[in-house]
Amino acid sequence: MKRSLLLIITGVLCLSLKGTLTAQSKLPESYEITCEFLPEHASYKVYEIPNNSFMRGKALVKFPGEISHEPAFYLHGELWIDSILTGNKHVKYSSETVLSRKDYSNVCIRVKLEDMGAPYTDSLEIYYSGYFNASKARSLSDYMRINKKDGVLLRSFGYSLWFPVFENETLLSYYSDFKEVKIITPSGYQAVVCGDLKNNVARKNKRICTWIPGYTNIRHVQCVARKYEILSGPEVDIYYLGEGDSSNEAKSILEYSARLRELFSENLRDINSGSKVIVCEMPKYGDISSNNVIGLSTDRFNSFNDDIWSKSTLAHEMLHPFVHIPVKEENPLYALIIEGFPGFMQFYAMERLEPGSSFDINKRAMRLHRSYLQKKKTGKTSRGFDLPEEKPVLEISGDEIGLYKDVFVLNDRVSLFMIYLWNKMGDKNYDQFLYELFNMDSINYASFESLILKYIPACSKDLEIWLSTTRYPERFYPF
Repeated sequence: MKRSLLLIITGVLCLSLKGTLTAQSKLPESYEITCEFLPEHASYKVYEIPNNSFMRGKALVKFPGEISHEPAFYLHGELWIDSILTGNKHVKYSSETVLSRKDYSNVCIRVKLEDMGAPYTDSLEIYYSGYFNASKARSLSDYMRINKKDGVLLRSFGYSLWFPVFENETLLSYYSDFKEVKIITPSGYQAVVCGDLKNNVARKNKRICTWIPGYTNIRHVQCVARKYEILSGPEVDIYYLGEGDSSNEAKSILEYSARLRELFSENLRDINSGSKVIVCEMPKYGDISSNNVIGLSTDRFNSFNDDIWSKSTLAHEMLHPFVHIPVKEENPLYALIIEGFPGFMQFYAMERLEPGSSFDINKRAMRLHRSYLQKKKTGKTSRGFDLPEEKPVLEISGDEIGLYKDVFVLNDRVSLFMIYLWNKMGDKNYDQFLYELFNMDSINYASFESLILKYIPACSKDLEIWLSTTRYPERFYPF
């Protein structure tokens, strides 16, 4: 009887392990990507390109072993597949257009490989081409595009699917080793991906920029290519358009970025990265963070010396890697960590770097308090736009971050919560709390609560109200 039970248990464990390995094997181990972008009307080899948003790409995708399943992947909806190879053999595939919030246009193509009757090799070569036109289908933030005026402006998973993103059973995004990303553009452009710049070569009328992103989340592999000037420092590079007085602003941004990096490394999390911070001048809505690449919209960029909120925006976008606690999207704390913490910590940075300036954390707290109460009461922004329904912080999913960040809950309620902790702990204990928090290797509700209780005993009930409800009792008010 015992032997039979042992055999049953062993069989169940083997089946479970086999399922786990199968799921893992569907995720790419590494990528090597080459993309040529033609943001200006041109001829490509033997045919005319009908408009100025064209690209052509090749992705060499390697898996941990022979590809014994039939993988599926997604690309932006205006792209199409030219061919797919494995071991020099053409692979049959089917393609369909699907609706998806993983792309700014809400439209993707889903490509499904067909069974060849035998396992593929451990890699696929995927050739694809097409267009990226601006779209307001998902939001007013329509800067993602390829065109002559603005160049190449693409993010990654969740925004602009400019390389193949593979379907998987348990993860919304995944990590992979991006060994090399080679971007080919007209010679007047400079391309930025993320990670380290390996090579930058101009040949005749083309420029080839080769980046090594390394092992990173697919969310971070963005691509921007514009007619940039480059200002380099020891730890920070500034890519700017060189128009008007922007060279002076670039020098100020370079100096301020170095100060921010030093503050974050010492007080929050030392990311131990040899990669430079790259700050790129971007169009409207282009205030972004992707790994070590920061986007700062032109208005923010050109008013940097005179506007405290331009400095605050830079601090917010630069904060992401320094306050990043490893967390999976199914973790209830995901939205709080990915967007809530950076949304508040920019105020912490301003308080530390701008003493005596127009920024005052107490005044900021009062503005947040009044704005939050008004939003709760009316369900609208100050400009009369409808807000998403208020949800407890821990109920906001990864897919919903875009609905709430910079608008409701993740910006105001979370910031008020962090200010509440600051007031309860005092400056010295709060600094130590932040350092311990952002140096965690993993986090769940219990470990987060335990850390807070270390500095504020008997705070469990308040913590539950802040994160698990939408209640806002008077004792939480920041005065």
